[in-house]
Amino acid sequence: MSLVLWLLACKAPPTETPPPTTPIGETGETGDTAVPFTGHTGPDIPVFDCTNLTTDPAVSTVQGARGYHGLAFDTLGNLVGSDGSSLVRVDETGTPSLWVPNISSGQQMEFMPDGDLAFSASNGAIRRISQAGNNTVIASNVSAYGLIIGPDGFIYTANQSQVHRINPTNGNRVVYVSGVPSPKVINWSPELDKFYIGTNGQGGAIYVVDVDPATNMPMGTPTLFANTSNTWHDALAVDVCGNLYVAEFWDRRLWRFTPDGQGTVLVQYPSNLYGHGFVFGSGIGVWDAMSGYVPQPYNGNTVGKIEIGLPDRRFNGGVYEVIR
Repeated sequence: MSLVLWLLACKAPPTETPPPTTPIGETGETGDTAVPFTGHTGPDIPVFDCTNLTTDPAVSTVQGARGYHGLAFDTLGNLVGSDGSSLVRVDETGTPSLWVPNISSGQQMEFMPDGDLAFSASNGAIRRISQAGNNTVIASNVSAYGLIIGPDGFIYTANQSQVHRINPTNGNRVVYVSGVPSPKVINWSPELDKFYIGTNGQGGAIYVVDVDPATNMPMGTPTLFANTSNTWHDALAVDVCGNLYVAEFWDRRLWRFTPDGQGTVLVQYPSNLYGHGFVFGSGIGVWDAMSGYVPQPYNGNTVGKIEIGLPDRRFNGGVYEVIR
């Protein structure tokens, strides 16, 4: 085994590396100040063992939390999810409160570097929701299911037709990856050198394309990475070891794929507890960074917890050590 230090491109705070004033791959725009996503921060460099993966994780339901198709943690450790019509926020003690009423169930969501939530609404818009609960439209007619904030601070979406990069300041969008049929869920590798795409109705196909970490631009064309046993992917998360966690609807399974594409069924859900999404905990208060949290729309929009034993790829701002 060797100890490898991963110092990812996303670790540098924005005050040290000012973001570009023009979005990568776009022209003719000025005045944009998208801040690189820095993840969690801390004084220590943690070490994670990638050679001893959990094969039978404990699964439970979180009291008070609500989730339909997406969940998100803010920088204060609050978990946000939908009860089917409104956004409910649960603080670091596990206490829930109504945050944004009557906004629709929505799809996936994630907090942006400025603290606002990027939310894929049921009417097809990508909305910006402030901490005070005020919301405005960033971009219309996107109709995305998958949504994630990229290492450059921009919004990336998959709408079962295209993968878009969306400027959070003015809503301008460009196609980020072409050539993948029915893209639905998306994410990066820890080194930011690979971009993964889960699909819908494509026999369980997961695609990968190489990315230039310096520019966050795809290189070449996407290729087949792996397959789940059935189709319809509802989540794609990545841990610090580069393992993928893919929720697959028809067989009600959560798959784990190692970086070389070897797949294991990590959780076989009962139908009502199927996790229609997956995010790692914030590590603040009751929210375990070594566990995944999944919205359970078929169980009254509750939230499940899966004790994975590893955190998100962005943990500690991307500064950590892994044992391979």
